[in-house]
Amino acid sequence: MHEEIIPLLRSLKENGTLIGLISNCFSEEAAEKFGMRAVQAVWYLRDGIGQPIGRKAGFLQMETPMQVLDEIKKVR
Repeated sequence: MHEEIIPLLRSLKENGTLIGLISNCFSEEAAEKFGMRAVQAVWYLRDGIGQPIGRKAGFLQMETPMQVLDEIKKVR
């Protein structure tokens, strides 16, 4: 697990942000149906886990877990 995941979850809780799901896989269609914007977490690519998929074109890409907080602040 990336070292920033726990601080990210703590910050979301402290800010009163409700979470439906955090995952390293996603469905663009499901996100749209629930009024969410799908983004791609790419920090694991740098961690060298050897995932079969690389960066997906057309998606905002999160380089670190804490970058999620920055994106949430933009929409609040």
